Amino acid sequence: MSDTITTQAACPECDAPVGFEREPLSGQVSRCSDCGVELEVTCLSPLTLEVAPEIEEDWGE
Repeated sequence: MSDTITTQAACPECDAPVGFEREPLSGQVSRCSDCGVELEVTCLSPLTLEVAPEIEEDWGE
């Protein structure tokens, strides 16, 4: 088993640790493995996650 260094932040929904194998990018979307909510990286220092906004359908209106 290899030691993989990950960057972690807490899920704002369930407080579970959300890990990244590589340095995350601002705006990157990830999913919490505990509660399944989609999360967006909103700040890199300190690493901050927020629940990603749901994209609404644009029906040309």
